[in-house]
Amino acid sequence: MKKTTIALLLMVFGFSDVQGQSIKGFGFKAGGTRAKQIWTWDQVHDFQKKPRLGMAVGTFVELRAMPRFSANLEAFYIQKGFEEQSVYASKTTDGETTTYRPRVDYLSFLLLAKFALTEDIEAYLLCGPRVDIEISRNDVAVYHQIYDNLQAIDVGGSIGFGVKSPEMHSMHVLLEMRYSPSARQIFNDKIMDENVTVKNQSLEFLMGFEF
Repeated sequence: MKKTTIALLLMVFGFSDVQGQSIKGFGFKAGGTRAKQIWTWDQVHDFQKKPRLGMAVGTFVELRAMPRFSANLEAFYIQKGFEEQSVYASKTTDGETTTYRPRVDYLSFLLLAKFALTEDIEAYLLCGPRVDIEISRNDVAVYHQIYDNLQAIDVGGSIGFGVKSPEMHSMHVLLEMRYSPSARQIFNDKIMDENVTVKNQSLEFLMGFEF
């Protein structure tokens, strides 16, 4: 988390170098993620992997473009991964269930086009590219052979919908939902002579404040 905090602070200071007249707003967003990894193991698609709940927190600046169009520059700390339950039977038990929740933490950078649909209570669409840089991983357990060899950089896109409240006490409240699929595989290799691929995707549910 220390590296994440430093990186986010650097992004905030970097945003301050943008000319003031081009900035429409800036602020912070945080919320939950419903992340999943799509595994293909020897041609078996989506091999027994379930979504994993996590968190996301970040900062953003909105740059002016046209009356209804603008651009968001964003930097996020986000948790991804998956969940899997395995049942082990023995001579003394019918079956013991173990739940694994491997997690990969990323620093995510986004450039999102924003289109305002309404004005008073502003409804808007977001869409654009994303680059994720791995900063740590946790609880990899029996998956260490794959997780130790994941690609450190992931790329993809994000598309979403949001609502911005009217100004209250010099700020706006934001609510957003996003879908963030990846465009590349973060693992593509052979395990025990079988082809294995891994690909990220996630949903984000965010609340924020814009100043």
